[in-house]
Amino acid sequence: MHLKWLAGAFTLIAAVFIASAAMTYFTISGIDDEVSDLKRNSLPSVAELSAARAELQRARLTADTLTLSADEWSTQGFQELRTHEDSVRAHLAVYEQTPWYANERELYDGRLRPALEKLEKATTQVSSGGLGSARERMAADLAFDVFAGEVDEALTALLELNHSQSFLATENILNARRHYDQLALLLTLVSALVAGVAAAAVLQLMRRDQRRAQEALRHEAARSAELEMFASRVSHDLLSPLAAVTLSLAAIAKRHDDPPTRTAIERAQRTLERSRGIVQGIYEFARAGARPAKDARTSLRVGVRSAVDDFAGSGSDPGTEVNVEPLESVEVACCPGVLSVILSNLLSNAAKSMRESPVRRITVRARVIGTKACVEVEDTGPGVPPGLEASIFEPYVRAPSATQPGLGLGLATVKRLVEGHAGAVGVRRAAHGGAIFYFELPLVPPKADNASTAPGGLRPQVPAS
Repeated sequence: MHLKWLAGAFTLIAAVFIASAAMTYFTISGIDDEVSDLKRNSLPSVAELSAARAELQRARLTADTLTLSADEWSTQGFQELRTHEDSVRAHLAVYEQTPWYANERELYDGRLRPALEKLEKATTQVSSGGLGSARERMAADLAFDVFAGEVDEALTALLELNHSQSFLATENILNARRHYDQLALLLTLVSALVAGVAAAAVLQLMRRDQRRAQEALRHEAARSAELEMFASRVSHDLLSPLAAVTLSLAAIAKRHDDPPTRTAIERAQRTLERSRGIVQGIYEFARAGARPAKDARTSLRVGVRSAVDDFAGSGSDPGTEVNVEPLESVEVACCPGVLSVILSNLLSNAAKSMRESPVRRITVRARVIGTKACVEVEDTGPGVPPGLEASIFEPYVRAPSATQPGLGLGLATVKRLVEGHAGAVGVRRAAHGGAIFYFELPLVPPKADNASTAPGGLRPQVPAS
């Protein structure tokens, strides 16, 4: 629940940042549009219209001077009037190239253009006024002034329209900036709030995990103590009968000294000694909290041969052939008893699976893979059904085709012991259809005073005896 809430909080923070970035982009785009409009339209329009008005005022002053008296009329003065009027039209030509606002084109065509045409006629009258009477000159000047006033009013109207659009664009920029600042502040506060809550949730999760870790440590300590007590009790209960059997065998050996009896007694004594080693190894493993002792080491070759000899000597399945391929002289990080239990369970499991097979053969092989030794036990049984490869190592799980009695704890014991020694277990189908159960255990570096090693740090392979 906390993890889902925490993921939602971080998702919300990311969404806030994305929204802030998007808002910044659209706000800047809007401001850019308004600035572009100012630059391309209203500001050039205001500049050109203002320049046209200035030239129009100069033309009006020139016209007034020309019509004061016939003596003052001159070709140069008329050319000056035409120059001012041409300047007005030149500025208006530049103005016409700018974009049009709403109703601006109608105002230009409806008011300014007709006024310019009338002004053109008035200019012609002024130019010929010097040849007429004073009354005609005054009439021409009056007409020019009237039509110039109409042009000026039209220019003023267009200026006001562009001014208003400039002020509107400026206001839009200010509003956009103001809204952006408000939303940015709001998003920052929301992000800070969510981040604070998320940080509190993370702290709570860390404290909860810390409590769980402490609880797990206490549980592990209690479990280790319980396991040690249990292992001590079980080892005591197992070793006591073994001691009694040892004494009985010694008494029998004193009374019967014939070779067959002596051979049987010696075999029984060796089996008892290996049993003590198994019990002691399991006890040491349990007392260490289900972890191997730091100095635990066992010869792989000796351990495999011992387990195979015990299996063959038990007589549980005299029809089963056991082949051991040549083994490398390496040591694995576990005690002899643990290795014996692992191999004994795998050999017993292989034998049970082949009870109804026409060919009953077990092959044991081992190879070094990096820093680990991989031991394989291959049988000629029916194999493991597909889909059961992982669960078959769980307690009380047995293959549907199993016909031999059992609780399904042998493979679970193998997995528990191997994984407790930092190893791994698995099973795969053999080429002929049987099963190959395998386990990996870490290698132990050879001791300095041991026999010389082969190139690569491994001892030379020798055939099993």
